[in-house]
Amino acid sequence: MGNGKALQDILSETLIYSGIELNCSDILVSNENYGNICYNNIGNQRFRTLVEFYVSKYYMALTKKEKAQHVSTIFEIIRGARSPGRFFKRSSETWLWIQINEHEAKEYIRKCLQAAVGTLGFEDKKNIRHFFDKIVTCNNEVNEV
Repeated sequence: MGNGKALQDILSETLIYSGIELNCSDILVSNENYGNICYNNIGNQRFRTLVEFYVSKYYMALTKKEKAQHVSTIFEIIRGARSPGRFFKRSSETWLWIQINEHEAKEYIRKCLQAAVGTLGFEDKKNIRHFFDKIVTCNNEVNEV
């Protein structure tokens, strides 16, 4: 528990030194182990909810263009929030948090969606496909009428 507190203090200090005041939509991008710091950040929690919502759509997308559209949608939702979300990562040189550009943010979103697809079990994937097949069948029947 003391270690977690020390990590939280380090995060707070580096954000202050970086001149960053986080809002509720900001996302901390990290490949490193900062304990629960990034995980518990409210912006990261909201981001995970978005990824969970879009994972089935991303999984069902047949083309790279469709997958990219889902990534862009998530990015636009975050940027269009009442408090527009930003993506920050720690600089490997200065250890300060820096805002990343749109391309890097979308690449992070894409990787998170791919990781989420990887966590889907066989039954989940089967159910998603079955659900979307039913929607397509219903849409085709409606269009034929």
